[in-house]
Amino acid sequence: MAAEGVVSVFSKVNDDILQNILGRLPAVAFACSACVSKTWNRNCSSILCRPMFVSAMSVNPDACEAVDEVFEEVFSRPIRPDFAIVYIGMEYSLPVTSLFVFEKLHRAVPVIINQAVGLIGVEAGADENEITEIKWEPEKVRNLWTEFMLMGGNTINGGLTLSVGYVPDLKVDVIPLLRSRTQPYWPLMEYFMLEIRSYTASVSGSSNPACITMFGDHRVDIRPIVERLDHVMHEETAIVGDAKGSFLFRRRNQTQHYDMFFFDAAALVFARDQNKSDELGETRFHVVVADGMIPFGPELRSVNVYEDPFARSWISGVVEGVEGYPMLDCFSLLQQLIDQLELGNPNFYIEVRKERQHSTQFRTTLACHEVLGGNYYSIIVKGNGIQTGDRFIFLHSDPGSALTSVDDARHSLEALDVSQEVFGGLIFSSHHRGKSFFGASCVDTSPFTGKLSGVPIAGISCAREIGRGALLGGQGLGYCFNAHSCVYLAMSYVPPMSQSY
Repeated sequence: MAAEGVVSVFSKVNDDILQNILGRLPAVAFACSACVSKTWNRNCSSILCRPMFVSAMSVNPDACEAVDEVFEEVFSRPIRPDFAIVYIGMEYSLPVTSLFVFEKLHRAVPVIINQAVGLIGVEAGADENEITEIKWEPEKVRNLWTEFMLMGGNTINGGLTLSVGYVPDLKVDVIPLLRSRTQPYWPLMEYFMLEIRSYTASVSGSSNPACITMFGDHRVDIRPIVERLDHVMHEETAIVGDAKGSFLFRRRNQTQHYDMFFFDAAALVFARDQNKSDELGETRFHVVVADGMIPFGPELRSVNVYEDPFARSWISGVVEGVEGYPMLDCFSLLQQLIDQLELGNPNFYIEVRKERQHSTQFRTTLACHEVLGGNYYSIIVKGNGIQTGDRFIFLHSDPGSALTSVDDARHSLEALDVSQEVFGGLIFSSHHRGKSFFGASCVDTSPFTGKLSGVPIAGISCAREIGRGALLGGQGLGYCFNAHSCVYLAMSYVPPMSQSY
């Protein structure tokens, strides 16, 4: 009877006042309110008529308490989670922290928990403009673990970021890249591609998703898989992520058992909902890459490539465009260029332009490979997938160039916000960057200050950042794998045509 009386009183309140009241409720109370009556449900739906992205960070050394803090902050407002991404520091136990997270989230919410060497976000309870960057150097992480064990496991610095998204015009799920335990030599790449395209087609009517956020296992080279995705997917499909981390996941209403498989990667797939209401607008994804390197020396063409069992490639080359030129001693050439340019001791890479045929079309992908050394005519680089005939140039890290590129990224994102409403962002920054690289903190988060201050963001420092899509301010040709760079994924909202006038 009391509940009926409350409903009777509120039935006399107009929609504007009711929405003002309901919009102040935390997520659980808001969800309950939507079940009170048709009027309340309609008003709750009006409040959540646009996509949302909410994020919070905790640096509590206790993982359980950190999970409680970020969940309390994120769900202190109305939101219906369609997906969740959790970043945790190297000091937290991934399996234990995952259990805490899974207990908090409904099984209908797909979630990925990824472990990283650095976190980016806004601490729970802090001002929304106070972005924090935390980074643990690999050597420091090992020392912290030693200290942790010596002190009985009671105290250690940690960190965790929870990001939750509501995207009413999209369907979201996690698709894993499997590797059979009985035949562990090759990942099930074709099955992975098929499952992504089948899931997308089942909900959107198209086989190309709007966005793929990927997380790879640090023990596996997923470069061939991401490059294959680049060739197969439409050029407007955004692909971002961390290729060298540690992760766990739970699919939407997961019923599958994966006891017979290893996981090489997990992809959070965003597909457009073909049954969405005409009253909903559209969520869009935009990729911006801030480079951290500059080219030097001539362009070369590979004439001999050997892949060793340790995921390394030995490459010999000639100068591109010079007919009959003898094969170069690439390693000696690199050393001469370093001496002539007085480059000191930065990190060196090659940027490889890979032109591959898919069906009847040729697609071009740029990929960076770290130079490990050389031997006579060959240079040795990390990773495989380079073919004879691929063109490449040398690159070296450069803080000045990186600063300029970050500024360009800021201008691109601010220009985007003029025409569309940017409501959230993800950042994947190379672990080589940060204060030791720039000489200052929070450089990579600067695009989300100024005009975009207050936009919820979350990010990580990663060993191999992935960035591919319709690049803002670029020529449409992007990297699959980057080095010394920062990849920004901006999520924007475009209202329906009826509201755009």
